Amino acid sequence: DPKDWREQDNYAILGLSKLRWRATPEDIKRQFHKKVLLHHPDKKAAGGNAHDDKFFKCIQKANEILNDPVKRRQFDSVDPELDDTIPSVKAKGDYFDIYCPLFERESRFSKIQPVPGLGDNDTDRETVESFYEFWVNFDSWRSFEHLDKEEVDSADNRDNKRYMDKKNRAERARLKKEETARLRILVEQAMKLDPRIARFRKEERERRNAKKASNVRGGAAA
Repeated sequence: DPKDWREQDNYAILGLSKLRWRATPEDIKRQFHKKVLLHHPDKKAAGGNAHDDKFFKCIQKANEILNDPVKRRQFDSVDPELDDTIPSVKAKGDYFDIYCPLFERESRFSKIQPVPGLGDNDTDRETVESFYEFWVNFDSWRSFEHLDKEEVDSADNRDNKRYMDKKNRAERARLKKEETARLRILVEQAMKLDPRIARFRKEERERRNAKKASNVRGGAAA
């Protein structure tokens, strides 16, 4: 139903389910043209199918959203196909096989590009520390306007409009807070399980112990 446009999958409607956020403006234009040729009400007039007219309105809405950079980002932020899951700390498998794809998945939401990757077991300490510093301070462009429950434009007076807008803003803030917490859990969990961090700490302890032993020997010799 066109009235439920916030719930529709705009990529699926235009036949872009596989490309999704990777779809280019040219992809969107081409698919919209195909859908118009198939579902335009004038072509369906002979059949008199009301469903086709409703679906065409959904096609128009999908095209409107995906061609507007701001609206598209708002939709991409809450894409129904988006995977927000974080594996258990007890997940079995190679650390890098598990966590590299997760950080790659999240990296597209960064306001700062390019985003540093997790690297591998041989990545040096300075690079690893820079990676975690970036992600601890991750600045995401994800927002939640697309999930607004109150249609502010339908308000019949200024007070109602203000009230509805306030409710929407409060819900967006709540969702943003949840998203920030989710990402923090991912980063802290990755850091805790990172075999390189454990190795760097072990090496640091060994250096300190060696230095202490050297000082003790030096003091005894004196």
